[in-house]
Amino acid sequence: MYKIFAVLISGLLLAGVVVAVFSQKQKSMFSPKTTKILPTETKTISGVKLKTFSSTSGFSFQYPEQMEVKTKKFKDQSIYDWVELTFPGKKGVISVKLENSDLDEIDDWFTKERKSSISGKTENIKIGDVEGRQYLANNQKVSLGLDQDNVLTSITTNPESDKDIFFKAHEKIVSSFVFILPSRAESNLDQYSSSGGEEDVIFEGEEIIE
Repeated sequence: MYKIFAVLISGLLLAGVVVAVFSQKQKSMFSPKTTKILPTETKTISGVKLKTFSSTSGFSFQYPEQMEVKTKKFKDQSIYDWVELTFPGKKGVISVKLENSDLDEIDDWFTKERKSSISGKTENIKIGDVEGRQYLANNQKVSLGLDQDNVLTSITTNPESDKDIFFKAHEKIVSSFVFILPSRAESNLDQYSSSGGEEDVIFEGEEIIE
């Protein structure tokens, strides 16, 4: 009698386990899957204040406020303006030059000799509203633009250290570059006749670069 009773109890327990497992399986088959969403870390980069450089030759651009700007002295009458920017304590320089050229279009600048020194692809860019090209050569980043008056704008960055910092400043100068009135040719004549070429102005700016 006891054996029969024990067998019945065992059978009932086994049946209960089977039913529970089956029902759980059925539930998992039809229940929607849930994905645990982990919080993501948000990083913020402190902004760098910018200053605006404005030239009497008819252009302006923005640059990081910690950079120093120096106007180059030149006697070559084909040059409209030439400035250099440096970071104190860092080796390297960014040169911004506007000069007259005999080029008919910007691609004429790329002679066979110059092409041989270029690493990577040449990018199509805009300097202000002027069609331009940008490339890397001998660890330098060069941006060029040629306007309808055959004035060549060249922005050349030569970093001896801290390449990323210099190249970011280069990109900011290029992206913020604006040609302003009066025209560069007219300003150049006024510059030499009345001001001696020393009336470039630097303005404080509130914009930040991220």
